[in-house]
Amino acid sequence: MSLICAFKAKPVERYAQLFGGCVLIVFSMVMSGLSHEIRILFAVLGLAGIGFGLLSHFHHPFRVFEEYLEARKTPISPTTKISYSSIQSVKKKGESKVVIHHDQEGTSKRATLYTGLLAKDDRDALMGQIGSRASVVIQD
Repeated sequence: MSLICAFKAKPVERYAQLFGGCVLIVFSMVMSGLSHEIRILFAVLGLAGIGFGLLSHFHHPFRVFEEYLEARKTPISPTTKISYSSIQSVKKKGESKVVIHHDQEGTSKRATLYTGLLAKDDRDALMGQIGSRASVVIQD
């Protein structure tokens, strides 16, 4: 089960939380008219935003392994693992979603992958990886 490739989110998605955290910290420093407790609250929220932004910056929403595909929308969301041998159909829903119907322990499941997090080239590469590893045709 070795890793074949991993896809990072677009730069806008990775830097938004870092930038927002920095803005909150600067806001807490500049607004001297606010009470001391509120300024500390903004600074703490800014530091939390920077911390979560760093987690998001190094996070890979989609990782392709030899036997399965792994998807995690955010660093703290649950991991979805889809075996290529269990995939029944793959259907694109616009540019930002892919719906995969697969068999999991005898029951039919549906997983929605939010590919809008990726740049267009990475979306095409991900779909190529899924298409080459699963024995199904990708429907538009």
